[in-house]
Amino acid sequence: MKNGCLWICSLFAAIVLIWMIVEWQFLLFCFIAVLTVYFVAWIIKSCVSGYLEMFKRNFESPVFKETAIEKRLENQILKNSATFSSFNEHSGSLRENMTLKDKIKNLINYNQDVIRNYGIMRLGLFASVIREEEKENSDIDLIAEFKPGMKNYDNFINLCFFLQDNLGKEVNLLTLEGISPIIRKNIEREIEYIEIVS
Repeated sequence: MKNGCLWICSLFAAIVLIWMIVEWQFLLFCFIAVLTVYFVAWIIKSCVSGYLEMFKRNFESPVFKETAIEKRLENQILKNSATFSSFNEHSGSLRENMTLKDKIKNLINYNQDVIRNYGIMRLGLFASVIREEEKENSDIDLIAEFKPGMKNYDNFINLCFFLQDNLGKEVNLLTLEGISPIIRKNIEREIEYIEIVS
C-alpha cells in the first residue's frame, strides 16, 4: 500500500514537474517573442523618426539644396535669357574670330550685374584656356574671389551653374583657399583676372 501511494505521489510529482517545465518554456518563449516584437518596433520607429528628423533638421541637405538650386536657376535663366540673347546678337560676327578666352571674358563683363549678386569681387581664368591649349571637351578653369562674408554654398554653386549653363561647357570653379599650396603658386602665375565692378 505504502509503495503504491509512494508510486502515485512520485508519478504526480513527475507530472507536475514536467508540466512546470513545459509551462515555463512556453512562458519563456512568450516573453522572448514579446521582447523581440518590441525591439523590432523600437528599431523601426528609431530609424523612421531619425530619418525624418535628419531631413527636417537638415534642410541644408543636398536633396533639398539641389531642388532649391534647380528652381532658382530656372528662374535666373529665364530672367536672364533676354540678356544672353542680346549678348549673342551684340557679339555677332566677331564671336567667330574670338578665342574662347575672349568669349569668356566678354560674357563675364557683359553679365557683371548677375555675377555681382553672387558676392564675387573678381573671377580669374587659368590653365588651358589661358594658354589657348583647350580642346573641344576641355573644361573651363576659374578662380572665384568673394567679397567678405559672401562666400557660401549657395553663391558658389549658383555661380558655377550660371557660368556652366551659359558658357555651354563644364566649369571647374575653385577658390585660392581650396587649392593645395603645392600647386597654388603655379596657378597664381598664370591667372588672368576679370574684375567685377562694385
